Amino acid sequence: MANAAAPYAPKQQRERRLLAEWLALRYPDARIQQQVRLGAYQPTIATKDLDRSELKALGVWRRYADAIVFHHTALILIEASIPADVGYVSRLHLYRRLIPLTPELAEFVTLPVVMLYLCAIEDPVVTAMAREAGIRVEVHQPPWVADFIGTLERNKQRPPKSGGL
Repeated sequence: MANAAAPYAPKQQRERRLLAEWLALRYPDARIQQQVRLGAYQPTIATKDLDRSELKALGVWRRYADAIVFHHTALILIEASIPADVGYVSRLHLYRRLIPLTPELAEFVTLPVVMLYLCAIEDPVVTAMAREAGIRVEVHQPPWVADFIGTLERNKQRPPKSGGL
């Protein structure tokens, strides 16, 4: 007899939850936007006669940052993941370059941009690379994240050995 298929488990937005909880703790009174579309609208389409909903629809192809905190002295550009991943370091640099091209952020382009990477499982190599590239790194691991990490395969519960880096 064949094994019955496991019931469908809906995807949990753990990284979004991690970020939202951290933002509430760290910046409780700040203006924050999550899932921020970045970059110019498709340059081959004239946008001056489009209404707000048409512009929004046109922008779905753009990249997006996990969050931006609109601090009075800077924009804090944030990417978050549960296990540290070097790919987020390069994403932050890309997103920083896209901010001046983003019409919705035009009034903020004169503010300095602080890049911040949030993770729950720190990787010392990724942290070192991020800091060398001018990116702040914060580790946040609320109890529910520790419980989730416990469900992962053992080799994914911690970063790979750094080889003395």
